[in-house]
Amino acid sequence: MAYDMQPEKPLNSGENASYVSVRGDPSEEIAAHWEKLRMDASVLQPLGPSAWSRSTGWWTIGSG
Repeated sequence: MAYDMQPEKPLNSGENASYVSVRGDPSEEIAAHWEKLRMDASVLQPLGPSAWSRSTGWWTIGSG
C-alpha cells in the first residue's frame, strides 16, 4: 500500500512525504525489502518493533 500525502496538508514539492507499507512474513523478507528501499536515504528511525507493528522504520530521500 502507498499514498503520497495527507489530504489536510498543502502540496510542497520536496517536503511532503510518500508513505509505503510493506507487509509479509518472515521478518527477514521485510528486512531485505527495507534494505533495498532505503538505499541512498537518510534513516530517521531504524527498522524495528513499535507499539503498532512488529517492524516499522522511517527514512527520507532528498532534502527531507
